[in-house]
Amino acid sequence: ARILAASGRTDDAFQSFEQAEREFDDLTARFPNVHQYKIDLGKCLESKGLLTLRTNPKGDGLETILRANALFAEVLGHDPDNVEYQAMLGASFVQVGYARQAVGDTPAAVESFRRAGELLKPVVQLRPAEIRHARTLGTSLNNLAELQRRGAQLEQAAGTFREALELGERLAQRNPQVTGLQDDLASTCMNLSLLHIDLNDFDAAQPLMTHAVEIREELARRDSSNLRRQETLARTLDNLANLEADRGQHPDALQRFERALNIRKHLATLVPEDTDYQRAAARSALNLGDLQREMKLTDDAAANIGFARDNLSR
Repeated sequence: ARILAASGRTDDAFQSFEQAEREFDDLTARFPNVHQYKIDLGKCLESKGLLTLRTNPKGDGLETILRANALFAEVLGHDPDNVEYQAMLGASFVQVGYARQAVGDTPAAVESFRRAGELLKPVVQLRPAEIRHARTLGTSLNNLAELQRRGAQLEQAAGTFREALELGERLAQRNPQVTGLQDDLASTCMNLSLLHIDLNDFDAAQPLMTHAVEIREELARRDSSNLRRQETLARTLDNLANLEADRGQHPDALQRFERALNIRKHLATLVPEDTDYQRAAARSALNLGDLQREMKLTDDAAANIGFARDNLSR
């Protein structure tokens, strides 16, 4: 079912999920004391619920995910000292949080991400070497902080982002070869930096955003054929350049805008049929042109603004 869903065969995936659900339901009814059957049923339901949310947000995806969550809670209730079961329930609450967000129930999503953190923090303390649990905790903290930020709970959001940042730094330092952890850390740096901008604390924001650029520079260097990493680097350079320009650091901002534009022009050349790359290059050119105009670099500004206009009109 998961393979079918990943390949876009949604109807076939649902049929397979429903068949698996019926069989797991039968097994849990016949062998109620076998926890693994309930776990397998819960994982099936969770995957089915997530697919439902993606294809039909008004369907019963949330209810299906909540049913999975209840099964995982039941399993943990029978063996409350089992660390793996606790981690499993914590990860399930992350999915519940996503589902609550998808249906617009932000207060319940906040509570779900908070509950995920409560379950996962002791697991990470007991098993600090297990990356997957710590990564799930980081995801939960970042999502909770972002919802707090959107709800104007800025000080609470800052504390939660800092907790995610400390966790991300530990993971990245212990596992420098795991690029996903480096990427997670860069994202958390960006999130906290943007929050500091909301709080008008630009001195705190800039070093975090600079660190995000440094991480993404290294990731892009390691994997130069990965176009997504190149685009992410360009976007982060643009963000930092905007901050530097706003603070009057024009030479630094100019250099970063130029670097972002060069990356995006290269991507647009590599994949000319992808209009997203064309539009991204145009946005970078417009940013650069606006700064050049402010710096009285009239000819350069006109050239870049003209490039932006031409590409945005395609």
